[in-house]
Amino acid sequence: METVTTTFTLDMLIAALIMVASYILIFTEVIHRTSAVIIGSVLMIVVGMAFGFYSQETAIRSVDINTLLLLAGMMMIVAMLRSTGAFEYLAIRITKLTKGNNLLLLIYLGLLVGVTSMLLDNVTTIIVFAPLTVLICRILNISPMPYLMTEAMFSNIGGMATLVGDPPNIMIGSVGGISFTRFLVHMSPMAVVTLVC
Repeated sequence: METVTTTFTLDMLIAALIMVASYILIFTEVIHRTSAVIIGSVLMIVVGMAFGFYSQETAIRSVDINTLLLLAGMMMIVAMLRSTGAFEYLAIRITKLTKGNNLLLLIYLGLLVGVTSMLLDNVTTIIVFAPLTVLICRILNISPMPYLMTEAMFSNIGGMATLVGDPPNIMIGSVGGISFTRFLVHMSPMAVVTLVC
């Protein structure tokens, strides 16, 4: 078996510096995050073309259109469902089921977000449920922080169970040719155990 050794090159250093600079701009929000991403992307292509390690064709081939289309479709579905009041209805029903018990509310909201993240991607799920959770907590006069933290964790755990639950899952399935059912069979047992824990 042949071993592959990789040496750190100038091209790698340049790409790493552009990536780190882009992340610094994103996290510090010196400029808008969207602008930071666009500047970083354009800079990577321009510098990559100048040094001969990256091209426009490579950049276009790097975009996973399956992931973009799936996320766009999910956002459209959520936008349509949101106008029906379906998510508000679920939140109100869960709040009524808890009968004022904060621990039960924490568990029910977490489980609802975890299960929803199996069907929608976890970012979309949090975008939908975080405002509802804050609203519920204001009505009950309790701090929303434990609920939001629980939802963030449960969203990630639920999202790992299915192919559509998380953008990296979509990319892995797309590149590896993994079907939805096969991904579900192998990943959902771990997700369920983690949710229970």
